[in-house]
Amino acid sequence: MHNFDNRRKMTRWYNPLLLAKTGFRAAISTTIGHITDNRKIHAALYPDIVVFDHSKDSPPEEDFWLDYVADLGDGWESTYAVAAAICVQHQPAGAASTHRGSILIMGGDEVYPDPSLKAYCDQTIAPWNAAATDQESFETVLYALPGNHDWYDGLQAFSDVFCSQGRPCPGFPVGRFDNLYPRQTRSYFALKLRQGWWMFGIDIQLNERIDSTQLAFFEKVSHQINPGDQIILCAPTPSWVRETNGYKNATALLASIGELLTATGGKLRLILAGDIHHYARYESADRETDKGDLTLITAGGGGAFMHPTHVLPSNAAISWQHKDRQIFTKEKCYPPTRTSQNLTYKNLLFLFYNLEFAATLGGIYMLLIWLLEARNGNGTEPLSRMFETMLASHISVAGTLVRFFQTIPKSPEFALLVIIFSGALVAFNQTPNPKSRVLLGLAHSFAHFTALVIIYCAAIAFVMLLPVALQGGIVGFGIFLLTMLVLGTVIGGTIFGLFLLFSLNVLHIQWTNAFSSLRIKNYKNFLRLKFAPDGTLTVFAFGIDNVPEDSTAHLIERVTIPRKDS
Repeated sequence: MHNFDNRRKMTRWYNPLLLAKTGFRAAISTTIGHITDNRKIHAALYPDIVVFDHSKDSPPEEDFWLDYVADLGDGWESTYAVAAAICVQHQPAGAASTHRGSILIMGGDEVYPDPSLKAYCDQTIAPWNAAATDQESFETVLYALPGNHDWYDGLQAFSDVFCSQGRPCPGFPVGRFDNLYPRQTRSYFALKLRQGWWMFGIDIQLNERIDSTQLAFFEKVSHQINPGDQIILCAPTPSWVRETNGYKNATALLASIGELLTATGGKLRLILAGDIHHYARYESADRETDKGDLTLITAGGGGAFMHPTHVLPSNAAISWQHKDRQIFTKEKCYPPTRTSQNLTYKNLLFLFYNLEFAATLGGIYMLLIWLLEARNGNGTEPLSRMFETMLASHISVAGTLVRFFQTIPKSPEFALLVIIFSGALVAFNQTPNPKSRVLLGLAHSFAHFTALVIIYCAAIAFVMLLPVALQGGIVGFGIFLLTMLVLGTVIGGTIFGLFLLFSLNVLHIQWTNAFSSLRIKNYKNFLRLKFAPDGTLTVFAFGIDNVPEDSTAHLIERVTIPRKDS
């Protein structure tokens, strides 16, 4: 067993500094992403992009194996556990045994939370190299897709790690994989596999755009696809789930590429995606017809925090450009829905999982009350006198709440803080409906404002119970502020956790916000694909329940996709 004592823990997503940094990076990437698109630079540097031919990598009478993993490079323990399960030469799958793939696909978000050479080296390359040291030497060809987190620096670090064909990163001793060998020169790829199977990996930037050079490449490759060839498409995100959840045209890019690749008669049989950190499989609702031969799989369990499964829609959809809208039915998910639902209740302990964030809420409570009382004073009285006035006012909850809202139009600095706080909670809501976003954000804000008024009254009552010598002056005011901070931390953090619990289990929104707070390192997953000599594809989905206590991989399910030539 490896010693993980000095290894990186799961990302603390509610660390206020990290929240600000990640939000800033996301905003900058979204704003100037079209201007600083590194894919065009790669196209200029490597104009002769090729189709990688693996059709003869194994004898025709033998099975050909390929592995798929996505959303890795978060906590060391979880990333290492998945890497170790993939690196082992033979992985039991019920009565059968699977073989380590000669190709490994990393399907997006190869590091969290921010991309940098150091982050890739420490959080992705290092655990994978550690996992490989327990095995005999092997050589696996590596292809990778960038996800939204890989794009936060404009794809620069991703390019150095995955698009430089294995050259080490200068200045970083652990700058390359020991047993994995990147071959691509761009952030997308095309693989020719055996028995007429193809695999394509697309880069859609921040879920927004396919660049012209990428589109031209796939259009050129589409002419090499023969009628009846079978196609696997690797996408950075399961846009079929997003579209079903109300994000209009979410599948537009996916559909356009899918139709482009099948224009010459090829058949799209399987779409793989990461981005959502669980396993889920959808099958076409009309699978008995000729149109029902497409399987959709989300497998984003390579090491990042777990996403819920109990809120997955029963049906999902892809809106094709030149075909009817296609409906898919959920067939399997991991972890099980009951497990997922029960884990959500850990948000009742949000305070303990995210103490620094809860303390920030307590600090905001304290600052708002300080501004409120300073504004309602005459502006010239000393601090000690202001506090004595507060103690003598016999504060009531209802009266203070009214005074809170009456002060907003009177005090620019108080109004600014209230607006910033409320605006942040509105922006925090993840829902495609703007009205719902605003209403939920305002309701969440009102809950916190009511809580801070109650805490204020409770803090005043507490100070009045102290000996007279401690009640007045700076000492009394200091005790009051400390009480506000402590109670604000506890109650503010609890309200936030309750809001996440309600949003997810009742409204079925806030998937990421409600589970990133928990940083669950368990329930990881990866895929192993077997291409049989007769052209049948079998997908083995593996899960890892407990990291690192028992990191044994077990079979979630086996999915057979027979070759269909017509």
